[in-house]
Amino acid sequence: MAVNAVLILSQSALTGFGLALAGLAIRSAGSWAQAHFGSCASLQARRTLRHRLLTHWATTSPLDLKSVSPAARAAHLLEHTDALDGYITRFLPQMWITLAVPALIVIFVATLNWVAALLMLISAPLIPVFMALVGMGAEAIGRQHWLTVSRLSDQFLDKIRGLTTLQLFDAIDTSEASLAKASDDYRRLTLKTLRIAFLSSAVLEFFASVAIAMLAIYIGFSLLGYLQWGPATSLNLYSGLLILLLAPDFFQPWRTLAQHYHDRAAAIGAADELAQEFSATESPTAVKQQPVNQTVAEVQSNPIISLQDIDLCFPGRGAVLHQFSLKVEQPAWVVLAGESGTGKTSLLNILAGFTRPDSGRVFLNGHVPGQEPVFWLSQSPWLLAGTWRDNLQWLSPDATDPAMLAALDKADLGSLIRQTPDGLDATIGEFGYRLSGGQAQRLALARAFLSNANILLLDEPTAALDPYSARIVLSQIRTLVEEQGRTVIMASHDAQSLAAADRVVYLAGDRNA
Repeated sequence: MAVNAVLILSQSALTGFGLALAGLAIRSAGSWAQAHFGSCASLQARRTLRHRLLTHWATTSPLDLKSVSPAARAAHLLEHTDALDGYITRFLPQMWITLAVPALIVIFVATLNWVAALLMLISAPLIPVFMALVGMGAEAIGRQHWLTVSRLSDQFLDKIRGLTTLQLFDAIDTSEASLAKASDDYRRLTLKTLRIAFLSSAVLEFFASVAIAMLAIYIGFSLLGYLQWGPATSLNLYSGLLILLLAPDFFQPWRTLAQHYHDRAAAIGAADELAQEFSATESPTAVKQQPVNQTVAEVQSNPIISLQDIDLCFPGRGAVLHQFSLKVEQPAWVVLAGESGTGKTSLLNILAGFTRPDSGRVFLNGHVPGQEPVFWLSQSPWLLAGTWRDNLQWLSPDATDPAMLAALDKADLGSLIRQTPDGLDATIGEFGYRLSGGQAQRLALARAFLSNANILLLDEPTAALDPYSARIVLSQIRTLVEEQGRTVIMASHDAQSLAAADRVVYLAGDRNA
C-alpha cells in the first residue's frame, strides 16, 4: 500500500507504514503468545505424564516391574517424556497455523486475482503429500531411535554394575568395544534421523520456490501486458506486489511445519515406548488383578489369614498351586517349606497382593490382599543408595535413633553400626554396595522390627546368614510373635527356621490340597 501510494498515486506513505508496523506488532505478539502458552502446555503435559508414570510404578506389582530395567525406566521418565516437548510446543500449534493461515491468504488473494489463488491451491497439495512420504520413514526411524536409547541405557547400566566382575575376568576391553559399537550405532541412527529432517525441508523449499516462481512469472507477464486473458488485465502494482509479498507467507507455515516435523516423529517414537511401558504391566499378571469370587460377608469370625481353594497357574509352567487352603490365627509363626518350584514364593506374593490366584478366596484380616498393610521381604531386598538412617526410615519415617539402633541389635547389626565412625549416617551404595549379602538381608529385616504391620511375609530371611546370626534373628522373630502379637509367614528351607516355627506347612506344587 505504501509503495503504491508513493509510486503510483504520489501520496503520503504514512498510513501504509503505520499499518505495516501495526501488523508487525500483532505478528510478534502472536509469536510470543504461541511460544509462551505452548511452553506452559508442554510443561503441564510432561509433569502430568511423569506423575502418571510414577503413580503407575508405585501401584504396580514388583513382579511386573521386573519386565523393564531401571535404566530403561529412567530413560522413559526423563528423555522419552522430554521428547514430547517439541511436539506440544512447536509442532502442534504450527499444524493449526498451517491449516488456518494459508486458507486465509488464498481467500484474500482470490479477491484480488483468482488465477494467482488457483496457482497457490495447485501447488499446496504437493507439499503435504511429499512430507507424508518422507514422514513415514521418519516415524519408523523415530521408534527405532528410542528403542536404541533404552537398550543403550540398559547396556551402560549393566556395565557399571558389573565393572568389578569385568575387571576380575579381564573383560574390560571386550566390554568397551561392545559399548563403543552400540554408541556408534546410536550415532548413525541419530544422523539418519537428521538426514530425513533435512530432506523434508529440502523437498518443501523446492516446491515452495517453484510455486513462488510461477506466481512471479504470471504477475510479471501480466503487468508487462503479455497476458491478456482472465483477470490478468486488472492487475496493477498494488495487487501484483501484494500477491508476491503474500506468497512467501503462504508457504512459510509449511516451511516451519517441516522444520518441526522431526519433533512429531520423535514424539511418536517416544509415545510408543511409553505406551508399551504402561501396557507391559497389564499382562498377564495384571489380568489377574481382578477380584475372584471374594466376599466379606463371612469374614467377621475368620482368622487373620484365610486361603480357600487356591489355584494358580503360570503360562508354560502349568499349575503351581491346586485347591490349596490355609487358615492362620493371630499371633502365629508359620513356615512354608518344600522343594524349589512348589509355590512358596508365589504364595507369599498372593498374600502380599502382588499376584491374584486364578480361583479361590483370599482374606487378610477380613480384607482382600492389597488393602491390609503387610511387611514383605523378598529374597533380594531392595536398599536405598543413601545412609543407614535413610534405609531404616524408608518405611518408618518417625523412627528415632534409639529405635533404629534397637532394630539393628535385633538383626545382629548393632555392633557393626557402633563400630562405624559415622554411625547411622554411614553411606550405603546402590543395591547394598559395601555390604555383604547377609548384612543387606539383615538390614532389610531390621525394617520389619520397626514396622507396625501385623502381618510379616518373609522369603528366605536366613538364607544368607551364618548359623549364629540366623539363631539371633529367629529369636527376635519369636519376640515379635509372642510379645507384640504379630503373625509371621515365612518361606524357608533352613532347619533352624523349621524348628523354631509354631507351624510348618509343606508344599508339593500342584498336589497341594
